[in-house]
Amino acid sequence: STITNDNDNDNDSSMGDNDSNSNSNDGPQGALLEILSTTIPYISASNPNLYLHQFPSVSRALRGIVTSLPFATDHDGLGGSGGSGSGMSRSTGWNALLRSTIRTASIALHGILVVDNASGSGSGSAVEKEILKLFHGVIVMQFDDSRAKVRRSAHSAALELLHLSASADLDLEGNGKGKMGRILPRHMVEYAGHIISSFMNNNGGGGEDSKKKKKQKKSAGSNFAQREKVVRLLHLLSFLQSCLPLLKEGLTLAKSMLSLLQASLTSSSSSSTVGSTVGQQKENQIMVCNATFSALLPLLDTNSEMDSVGDKDQEEAFC
Repeated sequence: STITNDNDNDNDSSMGDNDSNSNSNDGPQGALLEILSTTIPYISASNPNLYLHQFPSVSRALRGIVTSLPFATDHDGLGGSGGSGSGMSRSTGWNALLRSTIRTASIALHGILVVDNASGSGSGSAVEKEILKLFHGVIVMQFDDSRAKVRRSAHSAALELLHLSASADLDLEGNGKGKMGRILPRHMVEYAGHIISSFMNNNGGGGEDSKKKKKQKKSAGSNFAQREKVVRLLHLLSFLQSCLPLLKEGLTLAKSMLSLLQASLTSSSSSSTVGSTVGQQKENQIMVCNATFSALLPLLDTNSEMDSVGDKDQEEAFC
């Protein structure tokens, strides 16, 4: 239960609830984020061409802030000497700064998508690449963060952008206004598909090869690494529970999720592992199955969303 509960083991202490108290947000990075979050909505609405021209610079600045911050696994030891009060204060400031960067990136992407949806003229491959870099480097990369507040901020930002993308006036081939609105959903499908296929390839489907891999992993002492992969997958499935009906390519991803479900059930029923790790392995398999079911149910329950896809052959094959 400690894997999936975002309310447990939250490394952001109560000190982090008030971002204005953090020293990091009082620095030049915090000031830059405040300026950008205030001016971007105005500039993108009043001077769209200027915003399109300056968007790559905005993207690089925001990605630079993220890369300058310590990793979640290191933040406890980089804020001072031996977990002192000063260290905790600086760690809290870094967490707040990262969440502020995520919010600002969401505002920047919202502005560029609204401009494109209004004009319908497209903005060139250079801007499209920057959109993907900003979306993935600042928002999607935080899906794996061990800090629940950071992870929730990333999920919320991505979900808001996917809602906006779903409102773009496009057909299945991506023709119409707001062509850049299809970039983020497609990237989300590719990212999720990669995580799911990677997990399945590393864990197999319960056959002999899978059992051999499990023995090799245990002999190498990588149980912790395996648990980290399960955690990463559960975080992704938790997000997909909210966003899957918004993805016009969601049926393709749902098929991969069904394969994941089948592999988990097969692995659970055919497991012959003995020893202290068998309980943990079965617990992981049950959590993956439950999370996959929960992510698929909204797609199956929303018939209107299924009808909006328009590909009846694909829908019938999925059903």
